[in-house]
Amino acid sequence: MMHLSFREAFPKRWWSAVLLSTLGLLLALYSSYEYVHVLAFPSAGEAACNFNAQYNCEQAIKSPFAALLGRSLGSWGALFYSSLLLFFASCSLRFSSDGSDDRKADPESEDVLAAFVVTCLVSLFASLVLLWISLETLTAYCPVCLSLYLVSFLLAVVALSIPRTTGVLPFLGRGIRRLSQLPFSLPVFLLSSFRRYGWSGELFRFLFLGVLVVASLFSDSLFAELLASTSKEGRGGGGAVALSLWKAQPVQEIPFDGSEGYQRDYRKGNGSIRIVEFFDYECPACRYFWYDLRDIEQEFEGKVAVEYRNYPLDSACNPSLPRGIHQHACEAAEFARCAGEQDRFFEAHEYLLTLEAFEAGAEVDISTAIRSSITPLGLDRKAIVECLNSDRQLVAIRKDIEIANRLGLQATPSVWVDGRAISHRDTLRDLITELVALQPAPETPVETP
Repeated sequence: MMHLSFREAFPKRWWSAVLLSTLGLLLALYSSYEYVHVLAFPSAGEAACNFNAQYNCEQAIKSPFAALLGRSLGSWGALFYSSLLLFFASCSLRFSSDGSDDRKADPESEDVLAAFVVTCLVSLFASLVLLWISLETLTAYCPVCLSLYLVSFLLAVVALSIPRTTGVLPFLGRGIRRLSQLPFSLPVFLLSSFRRYGWSGELFRFLFLGVLVVASLFSDSLFAELLASTSKEGRGGGGAVALSLWKAQPVQEIPFDGSEGYQRDYRKGNGSIRIVEFFDYECPACRYFWYDLRDIEQEFEGKVAVEYRNYPLDSACNPSLPRGIHQHACEAAEFARCAGEQDRFFEAHEYLLTLEAFEAGAEVDISTAIRSSITPLGLDRKAIVECLNSDRQLVAIRKDIEIANRLGLQATPSVWVDGRAISHRDTLRDLITELVALQPAPETPVETP
C-alpha cells in the first residue's frame, strides 16, 4: 500500500492550520491577560470582552473552572497553540530538504500527520467539555472562550480532512504511538536539525517558536509583571498582587481535628493566619518547598499556624490514583504519624523531608532508610513497628486525601491560607506579609494613675 508523503497530504491545508493556530494563540494569550487583569488588577479597567450582561468574560474568569494547576486556562491554551506552531516549524525542517519527500513513499510523515490529528481531536474534546461546563454553570457567555472553541472545532475539521491510507483506528493508533515517543525523539530531532541546517533562518524560526512555547506557559506571570507596572495594585508591590489573587479565590472549609486521639491533625504555631499544606514526602517540589515554609514559620512566629496534611501520590493508600507515582509516599506518611503517637511528629516530618534516600531513588532501600530514623529520632522501636503493622494511621491519611479531593487539589504541594487556595507557592511570603500588615495592632493597656 502506498503511503502519502507529508507534502502530498498536507500542503493544501497547511496555511489554514497555521492561521487557525496563530488565531488560537492570540485568543489564548488575551484570555490569560484578562484572567490576571480581572482577578488581580481590577483598577486597570473593565475587561474589553465584556460586551453586555449576556456576553462577558468576567463570570467565566471568576468561576472555579478558569484555572488548572495554578495557571489560567488561557495560559494552557497558549501553550497548546504555540506548540502546534512549533510542530509546523519542525515539519518544515523535517520534510523540506531537496524535495525528495515529494516523490517517494514516506511512512514516517503519515505518523506525524496522525499525531497532529490526535492532538486536534483531544483539543476538541477538551473544548466540548468546557463548553458543557459553561452552559451548565454560567449565566453569561464568554466571547473569547466561544471563539477558542470555534478555533478548536475548525482545526479538528482540517485535521480530519487529511487523506490517510489506513483505517481510522489504526491511523489514530499510529498518532498516539508517535506522541508517546515525543520526549525521546524531540532531542534527537533538534540535534540532527542543528547539524543539518546550522545557524540558518529555518533553525532560528524554530528556536523562536520554542521560546514562545516557554513564554506561553508563564504568560500569567508575564502579564502580572506588565500590569504591575501600570495599575494601582501593582504599584503596591508583589504583596498587593498576591493579596488580590488570593482574595479572588473562594473560601473553602477545611476541617481540623485538634483532639489528642490517634487520628488528630497536626498544627504548628498558634497564630491567627491559618496555613494548610497538602504534601507528599517523596515529592521533590514538596521537599524544596518545606524550606520556604519553615522560614515563614520562623519569620512570622506568633502570627501563623501551619497544618501539614498528607496527600501521598501512592496508590497503596490513595484510592484516587489509578497507579502509584511514588512507591514509598504512603509508608513515609504512616511512619510520621506513628511518630506522632510518641509526640515526635514534627521531628519525623522534618527528618523525612530532608531524607537523602528519596533523592537517591532506586539506588538505596528507601523503606530501610525510613525505619532507620527510629534511633536518631529517639523513638520506641517496638511501638513504631506495632503502629505500622496495625495500619491505624491510614485512616487519618485517607481522611486528608478525601478532604483534598473535595477541595479540588491538582498537585502537591498545594497550600490554602485561611481557606483560600494560593495559585503560586512563591507568593506565599508576600501574601502573609500583607495579611499580617492588615491585622489590627494590639491595644496598648492604659495605665491608671
